[in-house]
Amino acid sequence: MALLMPLAIYLVMLPILSRAHAEHSPTLLRLTKRMVGWNVGVGLVLGALLALVADPLMRLIYGTQYAESGAVLTIFSGVLALRFVSFALAVFITAVGWQGKRTSIQAIVAAANVGLNLWVVTRWGLSGVATVYLITELILMVGYLWLVVRWWRHDGRSWQVQPV
Repeated sequence: MALLMPLAIYLVMLPILSRAHAEHSPTLLRLTKRMVGWNVGVGLVLGALLALVADPLMRLIYGTQYAESGAVLTIFSGVLALRFVSFALAVFITAVGWQGKRTSIQAIVAAANVGLNLWVVTRWGLSGVATVYLITELILMVGYLWLVVRWWRHDGRSWQVQPV
């Protein structure tokens, strides 16, 4: 459910940022900075809350026989935090017309995810797979951040506004 929040923000902000980009409006960068800042904050808070309650919640709901589920959910709390940031960066990348570049980053990360999971699953099981998910989500976020910085260096300087 919490993963739907960044998607909802993405869907609301995409037409707004796309219009701002098409009009070469300085509001594009101002709105993006605000959106990314809020997404970082909300993602960190929700991720931290999930990390705090994951283990006790799993024990309460499923009992001690599923204790490993709490550890896995704790790992996923990091994914939740990163997903908020990734979606905020992704909406900007899409709004400025760099969806193809974004797709390239996604393809690289997906291939890394499959390769790492094939290597990890037999060695470390479910916790290893969850860790791979966290690592590849971090790689995705860094890739998106790299694209935003690249856009700024390529096109953004002409906007005469502080960088994102």
